Amino acid sequence: MEQGVNHAWDAALRAACLALIVVQNSSLILVTSYSRTLSPPYLASVAVFFAEVLKLGAAFALLVSEDRSVSRAARQVVLLIREHGWETVQFAIPALCYTLQNNLWCVSFELSICAPRLFCYS
Repeated sequence: MEQGVNHAWDAALRAACLALIVVQNSSLILVTSYSRTLSPPYLASVAVFFAEVLKLGAAFALLVSEDRSVSRAARQVVLLIREHGWETVQFAIPALCYTLQNNLWCVSFELSICAPRLFCYS
């Protein structure tokens, strides 16, 4: 029965993580779209960079709350990167693709705003 409980817990955790990622991506697009209508204007790449910095900070804050110490959490991060370097690279590649996707989305959003204006004056 223990194995069935663990499997059910894993499935529920995976579904919750997927739902959280969907909500995060959707809210990022909605907030970015709305904020681009406000002034002063900003570079979309800066928004993507700070979104990634906020996620990094949130992940580290969760690790600190789990370890109850900033220094222990920092040591654990360094130790895990040293011990599991190849796995870190394997996770870094999709993360970089995700960051590239966000940058491309912001560029396409800017082009969708600028292109009609360019063709209007042609």
